Amino acid sequence: MSGRLIIVVSGATAVGKTTLATAVAEAMGLPLICKDDIKETLVDALDGPTGDFAWSRQIGSAAMQVLWRIAERCPTAALGRCG
Repeated sequence: MSGRLIIVVSGATAVGKTTLATAVAEAMGLPLICKDDIKETLVDALDGPTGDFAWSRQIGSAAMQVLWRIAERCPTAALGRCG
């Protein structure tokens, strides 16, 4: 599809992904879709266990699938593992 612009911000924990993704999205007038926002919403909705690493990874994987599904339908977006 021509005319699409998807910017992906990724990186290690606590390196400034949210700050960078937010700045890029604002500067370019793009919607910002953050994996961690999706993950936190899923955790809240499912009322899952805290401190369960395996469950957290499953929810994180589900959040990434949701993020990419949303991105498929957006002509433009900034995507990040924000948080």
